[in-house]
Amino acid sequence: MVRLVFKLKIETIQFLEYNVHRGGKKMATIKDIAALAGVSHGTVSNVLNGRGNVSVEKITLVENAARQLGYTINAQARQLRKGTSKRVGVIVPRIGIKRYQDLYLGIEQELKGRGYEVDLHYTNDLTHCEEKILEDVEATNPIAVVLVSAFGGEVRGLRGDGRLILAERSVEKMPEDAVYCGFDYGLAGREMAKRCLGDGHRNAAVFTGNTKYSNYGRFVKGIQEVFAAEGGNVRVFSSDESLQFHTAFELLTDREEFDAVIASDPEAPACLAAAASYRGRTSLPEVYAVTGKELRPFSGAVPYELNYRLCGRRIGKYIGGLEPGTADESLLRLENDGFHHCPVKVCAGAEDLKLLMLSGPTCKALEQLLPQFTEKTGIPVRLMEAGYDELYRTVKMCAQSSPYDLIRLDMAWMSELGEALFSPLPEGESWLREIMGNFSASLGEDYYRVGDKCLTLPFDPSVQILYYRKDLFEDARIRREYYEVCKKQLKVPETFAEYDEIARFFTRRFHKNSPVDYGTSLVFGSSIVAASDYLPRLRAEGGMEVGADGRVKLREAQAVRALRSYRDAFLNTDREDQFLVAQGHGGVFRRPGGNEHRVCKLRLHHAPQQEI
Repeated sequence: MVRLVFKLKIETIQFLEYNVHRGGKKMATIKDIAALAGVSHGTVSNVLNGRGNVSVEKITLVENAARQLGYTINAQARQLRKGTSKRVGVIVPRIGIKRYQDLYLGIEQELKGRGYEVDLHYTNDLTHCEEKILEDVEATNPIAVVLVSAFGGEVRGLRGDGRLILAERSVEKMPEDAVYCGFDYGLAGREMAKRCLGDGHRNAAVFTGNTKYSNYGRFVKGIQEVFAAEGGNVRVFSSDESLQFHTAFELLTDREEFDAVIASDPEAPACLAAAASYRGRTSLPEVYAVTGKELRPFSGAVPYELNYRLCGRRIGKYIGGLEPGTADESLLRLENDGFHHCPVKVCAGAEDLKLLMLSGPTCKALEQLLPQFTEKTGIPVRLMEAGYDELYRTVKMCAQSSPYDLIRLDMAWMSELGEALFSPLPEGESWLREIMGNFSASLGEDYYRVGDKCLTLPFDPSVQILYYRKDLFEDARIRREYYEVCKKQLKVPETFAEYDEIARFFTRRFHKNSPVDYGTSLVFGSSIVAASDYLPRLRAEGGMEVGADGRVKLREAQAVRALRSYRDAFLNTDREDQFLVAQGHGGVFRRPGGNEHRVCKLRLHHAPQQEI
């Protein structure tokens, strides 16, 4: 019996993987490839399965033969042979809805780096579609399924075995061992209702999705509870998302004039505005809407934030713990971000606020935000920018007499210039205590205190992250060629020596078979970026030490070696673009900006507890 079962498994895998017959036409097998390439059956198997124990010459022969015969390997069968599956199915009602995009991206962001494949499906909120999709997803042997279900009562089509995660919508009969991840939609309804009533609106419409789904039902119930307690009037306009535009028309043509609308979805304000334009209305009632966690201001409504991207990431972390048996359900308990409590006082006839800061991307971003700041506060802002060295000279002169109201400077200058430049901040004020409460207690001495005085607050961090091309590091041909050239295995570097060796291998001027032009990217032409690239190398070489007096001392030999390695790294870059912010230019190591990147951590020789 054991032999029979084993034989059936092998035959099943061979059928799935090699697809011997398709449409009556005999398809290529690994035996055919082996015969054409002139290699053994085992060599073909090793090449097709990405094993690196085959020479580059034989890899080329097998790949050419497979291409000539039209052979394609079935990834799903490969997973079955390995006995494990790292697939995750994500099933949502619609893929055009922003919050579901955020949910999926959060899951993918968390799991892609761990080698999972995340598949996205949509149901259009049709139960028969959901059942069919669940069957298809189940056939891929997923480690988990994330589902925003169209069923209100009981999910059908999938057994509950600890791998089912219901997102946003719960169901009346939860499958055994299934888990739920979502926000407190009842709280969202109550808080939005209180804000609406607090702003003086007594007659509100609720614009929401189908209340048979738990999130919408709880949202509406929370609003109704608050309005009933406060004596306000509220009416509910509910429909499936496919009829949302029709419902918007119905709301705006109702005989009752509403002075506010409380909406459960980010798309509602645009939908209401479009319906109003068809009717020739130039204005809408005040709109309060649930939104995602947006970096940009949410126009057309008062936003109440629910961070769906974070929801996806938490689900991803939970799934990542399923296989080792460390899944933590506490990750699935989420808090609403809600309204931003940031009262703004409008200043009529205010004088210009003069701001001096370092040139760069942060300055450009702030420049884009200033018109909105002026609109909300009535305070005009004149922004002056300067390069790093010029800023230092200007700031030193400002220590005597400053024409600027605000100065953004490098925290390294605080001990020298801080007390001469800045007035102490009022630490007794509640608004300042609230801001400082968001920072680690250990940051104060280094970042915003001089002595016992709080002089400033951190504005933005500066972090250097190195990435590597995962697709290149896992390519069997490249791995074998690296072994033949460098006599070692290709792996993510842990020292700068390894980093530079790999970067040289992937630079075409040194290695003509490199699949990319350059092995890395660097930014030259500025002392501040030179320090960011050189100092980690110096630290790794053990070229600096802090004496008992607190002064940094250089070890000459190590400092010179670090400087030479930094100089030589320039040869592995696109030298023509040295003054631009590098985006990789096809290199294997990159600054942020491309696809399929992984964080590359380099452990420092003389400071093993630190990573960059």
